[in-house]
Amino acid sequence: MTNNHETISYSLQILKSVFNVMINEAENSNGVETGGMLFGRVGKQNKISVLKTVIPPIEFCTKERYYYEIEPEYAKKVVKNEPLLYLGNWHKHLGFGGPSSGDIGEVEEFFEKNPHLNLIMTTILDYRSINDHELIIEVYERSTNSFQPFSIYCIDSNDISILESITFDEQENKEIGISKNKIERIKKELAIVYKDLFSISDIHEFSGSTPGEKILSFPYYFKINGISLNLLILLSIPPEYPDGQLFIDISSLDMSRNFTFDKHPASVIDEEELINPFLSLLKTTLEDEVPEMLKKPLWKIMQ
Repeated sequence: MTNNHETISYSLQILKSVFNVMINEAENSNGVETGGMLFGRVGKQNKISVLKTVIPPIEFCTKERYYYEIEPEYAKKVVKNEPLLYLGNWHKHLGFGGPSSGDIGEVEEFFEKNPHLNLIMTTILDYRSINDHELIIEVYERSTNSFQPFSIYCIDSNDISILESITFDEQENKEIGISKNKIERIKKELAIVYKDLFSISDIHEFSGSTPGEKILSFPYYFKINGISLNLLILLSIPPEYPDGQLFIDISSLDMSRNFTFDKHPASVIDEEELINPFLSLLKTTLEDEVPEMLKKPLWKIMQ
């Protein structure tokens, strides 16, 4: 695979309190790699703001001299419960530079397992001592070119700012996409319409890769040719809500494989009185049409 290193187009600002946590974690993990998860937002003019890091407990990660990994199930739970956008992981290198071939391989795997996300960032804290360290950051955007799965954007050190506080202008602070109250209403209606299949605690909400995009997932059980399939249904709500398209995907439980089987104007869930009828119609589609669809070879579904 060939990766293009594009002209720099991203900048990054990181809260000093977050950076200090990273430095302390690196200092306290002597002789081994360590790391954590980063959360924040992607704003105007491709400005990335890092507002939070989550350091996994030792039982949920592997720390070795040239290797660091966060336990996938732990990471998945953290992402589902965190309202901020997941930006990617950071990890410490012991003075040997930026992302390794293994790190690039993890980016490929990320895009394969998260087809609903289009952006991820690798952050290397190249750490020699508390007074000698460097942040090395690359942003990866999913590509539509099958020969080049993603494009790479390197963030120059001059475009990295460590700030005591990060403020956003009034327009950026304005809520983008669907409101939290409307999301909660949809969850409640889902639990009512599908009460015989799952409860509200089984419905998960997370952010898409586009700022303001929200995704709701819930489990669904199909019986195909006598075989039970446990899958997820994903409702992707666009940032331009109530305009734009609401995409409905069927996904494997680990989200490594999915396909879109329906889409509707996002306005179908805008009015309170429309939500229940739409979700009831969706249930009918899942019961009557999708099982027949799942019996077909994938190439037929994708036509």
